[in-house]
Amino acid sequence: MKNASRWKYFYAFTIIVDAIQIILYFIFGSGIAVNRLISLGMVFILPLLLEIAGLKPRFLALAATFTAEELPFVDMVPSWTIYIWFVKKGWEAEQIILEKAPVLGKVADVATARKQPLVRNGVRTPTGRDTI
Repeated sequence: MKNASRWKYFYAFTIIVDAIQIILYFIFGSGIAVNRLISLGMVFILPLLLEIAGLKPRFLALAATFTAEELPFVDMVPSWTIYIWFVKKGWEAEQIILEKAPVLGKVADVATARKQPLVRNGVRTPTGRDTI
């Protein structure tokens, strides 16, 4: 999936969810309880969808979004759409950093690389302290 279409799907999904929450809040009296269930579902669904798409969910922003959704009158703000905007801006910033400094990606790979075993194919690999 291309990046532009991926973001369009996320925006469309969150705009629809935010619109449903606003409509339920104003039209039905029981919309408040349903909004709480929708918000709880979004806390689990949205990070899962981001992971499937290969993106990193921002969990601190997700916690702030969920908290905003639970506050009276603040939950009328389209916070799920704002969360996706925040994730997109973070992703774009990461891409710019990786384009300008490809060495950083290599440094991260080296830093997280596993150490090689001392024994390979039954033969001990010499180290600096093994030589005389």
